Amino acid sequence: LLASVVSGPRAARLILRAWRKQGRLPDFVLVEGSEAGGHLGFDRRELRERTAPSLAELVARTVEALAPFARELGRAIPVFAAGGLWTGADAARMEAAGAAGVQFATRFIATPECDASQGYKDVLLAARQQDVALVDSPVGMPGRALRTPLVRRLEERLRLTPTRCVDCLRPCPRGGAPYCIARALIRAVRGDYENGLFFCGAGVHRLEGMRSVARLMEDWTTEWRAFA
Repeated sequence: LLASVVSGPRAARLILRAWRKQGRLPDFVLVEGSEAGGHLGFDRRELRERTAPSLAELVARTVEALAPFARELGRAIPVFAAGGLWTGADAARMEAAGAAGVQFATRFIATPECDASQGYKDVLLAARQQDVALVDSPVGMPGRALRTPLVRRLEERLRLTPTRCVDCLRPCPRGGAPYCIARALIRAVRGDYENGLFFCGAGVHRLEGMRSVARLMEDWTTEWRAFA
């Protein structure tokens, strides 16, 4: 299966037009809203002032934008929702907006099944709402992560010159990046609080301890059924 990750209907149309020229359309589309972790496809001012459209609105508008492509393809192009979702009730609300499904991310980190280090999980479990920051990525996009010592150094405009570039991301200015995002992410997964970049969703402060995937799925299903 091939999928495209978009921030809304405009990006979806642009990407699908580009794909269509190559004779291929995605099997599904994932809409990541403004409360997602990691790289975000929104203007920094929108994120800071919280004026970006809601995820439900983005889902509904993206479903509408994909309708002509689906008719051309002769099948549906399912839209999945992601970013700031936490409960089964959230999933039901996205379904009501037209989503075929949802993606939960941050909550799966605090599970025994997640293969990140326990140090990584402990950092997220200890996070408070005020610890979440918008960071500048070397690829030119804003991102949401915890305000770790690394992020604080970057906020002070310190340049952490990469010692070795593996050319992993095309938009990253080779030789001119303020830091190596690949190395920072790897250090985070290993639990290096001082030097890691801990991407996370806006609701990371809601983590209340370790839970198994089975327990999460059971809770989500119960909540979803109650809402639906």
